[in-house]
Order: sequence, then structure tokens, then C-alpha cells
Amino acid sequence: MGRLYDETLQLKASIGELHVLIDHDHQSMIELRESIERDHLSIVELRASTNDLFRIASIHQQSLIDCEESQIQHQDVLRKHEKRHDRTEVTVEAILEDLRRHRENRPSA
Repeated sequence: MGRLYDETLQLKASIGELHVLIDHDHQSMIELRESIERDHLSIVELRASTNDLFRIASIHQQSLIDCEESQIQHQDVLRKHEKRHDRTEVTVEAILEDLRRHRENRPSA
């Protein structure tokens, strides 16, 4: 009977220890679930921020493309103006040269 009583006490102590372990595991699982929920919220926020960054990067990329196209158009206009300027200079130089030749060929009075 004494042995049975001792075993019963040991079983009660083991059951008590198991209850403590179960309570601890339960608390750990609650903390883990809360951590997972926080991580999920962080991932959702990160995804939204990443989408915002992608949208902004796309806008900036299009802006750069527009700037490059505008720069090309400005360069074309500049080249046209430079060609016109060069032609004017050649024309003025040619006129001056013709006047000089004309004066040289004219007899002195």
C-alpha cells in the first residue's frame, strides 16, 4: 500500500510538472502566434511600400525617358540653328569676298 501511495504521489507530481510544461508550451504558442501576426503585418506593409517604390521608380523612369526625348529634340533644333548660322556666315563671307574682288578688278579713278 505504501508503494502504491508513493507511486500515486509521483504520478501527481509528474502530472503537475506536465501541467506546468503544457502551460508554458501554451504561452509559447500564443507568443509565437502573436509574432507571426506581427510578421504578417510587416510583410503586408513591406509589400505595399515595395509597390509604392516600384510605382515611383516607373514614374521617374518615364520622366527620364521624356527628358532624353526632349534633349534629343533640343539637340536637333540646335543643329538646325547651327546649320543656318553656318550658312549665313558662309554667305556673308562670300559676299565680302565678292566685294573685295570687285574692288580689285575695278579700275582706279
